[in-house]
Amino acid sequence: VACEQRVILYGGTQGGAQLEEVWVLEVLPGAARSVWIRPALGGVAPPGRSSHSACLVRNGRKHHSSVLMFGGTGLDDHGSTLALSDVAILELYAISAVDDSDGAIFRATTLAEVKEGTEEVTFKRREISEPLGRPLALRWTHRASAPAGAEVRWPKARQAHAACTAFDDGVVVYGGTHGFELLADLWVCRLSEGGASVEWESPVCSGSPPPERAGHSL
Repeated sequence: VACEQRVILYGGTQGGAQLEEVWVLEVLPGAARSVWIRPALGGVAPPGRSSHSACLVRNGRKHHSSVLMFGGTGLDDHGSTLALSDVAILELYAISAVDDSDGAIFRATTLAEVKEGTEEVTFKRREISEPLGRPLALRWTHRASAPAGAEVRWPKARQAHAACTAFDDGVVVYGGTHGFELLADLWVCRLSEGGASVEWESPVCSGSPPPERAGHSL
C-alpha cells in the first residue's frame, strides 16, 4: 500500500508461518535509492496472515489516513490454516518532532556530480539525517469480526480475493476462496466517521456479473 513517498508492507507467509510484520519502504526522489525500516507500532496487532487485502482509506482528509486490512489466510489454535473474515485498521499519522523514540525515519540518497568539459557523471552516496517527508508513526486502532449468532451483514471468510478503495472511506471486495468454494460476491466496507466501527453492505448489481474467481485484481 502506497502513502505519499512510503510503501507499507504487511503480513505474508514464510516457511508455513503467517507473518504479522509491518515494514515501511521509504522511496527517495527519482527512486534511485530506497530505505527499508521496521517501524515501532502502537495498539494491538491482529493475527498474522497472508493472501489478504489492504487498501489506503481517508488519504488527505481531516482524519488520519489508514490502511484497512480484510480477510486472508491465518492459523487456528492447532496450527492449521483457515480463512479469516476480520477487518483490521492500521492508522498512519504524522509526528511533529524528530525523535528516535517516535521511530523517526532517516534516509540515504545519491548525489550526482557532473565533470565540466567531459560531462562525465559520478555518483556519491551521502547520509542525510533528516526525515523524508513528515516523520510517520503507525498504530493498530481497530479490529472487528462478524458477531457470532447475530443477524449482521458480513462477508464470508475468504482469501485470495481482491479489494480497492472507493469513495475515500470505503473498500470494495470481490471474489476469493472460502475453503474449496470459489466466490463471486461483491461487498463494500465503510469506516464510521470516527473510525471506531465498520459497516458492510452487498450492493445490488445489474448486468451480467463475471463468474467466480480468486487470485485476481481490482
